[in-house]
Amino acid sequence: MYPINRKKLIAAKLLVVVLFTLIADIATNLFVGAGFYVFNLFMPVVSEPLTLPVAAKGLLTVVMSALATSFLSLIPLYFGMRKKSGAATIVSSIFVVTLVCQNVNGFTLYSIIAVPIGLALLGAAVAFMSIRNIERVDVLQ
Repeated sequence: MYPINRKKLIAAKLLVVVLFTLIADIATNLFVGAGFYVFNLFMPVVSEPLTLPVAAKGLLTVVMSALATSFLSLIPLYFGMRKKSGAATIVSSIFVVTLVCQNVNGFTLYSIIAVPIGLALLGAAVAFMSIRNIERVDVLQ
């Protein structure tokens, strides 16, 4: 039996986090959208009918938002690895979500397209930096 490369192990863990966040975000948005559609059939709130182009645009928006959110979820990893603390990871994730998703008069930072893209790139960079030198770092530090 060969030992598992630490870099591959950490990369697999990060991939699980990204995929879980991506799938959970898409699934919840589809569930809420389907629920609203069924509710709208019984109690019409939106007068316009749901057409294929509108649904396709909405689905594309959901997938792109979920992709950005899944990489954005890696940003707290930096603080958790720096402090070597799970609590620091959780607290920093609450701060990131509060900062990005705070709603002031219908405006959020997440509505500016450059913000989720930039934060997703930052999350990908944090993930890369966390596994880059993992083989040389002592396990017992």
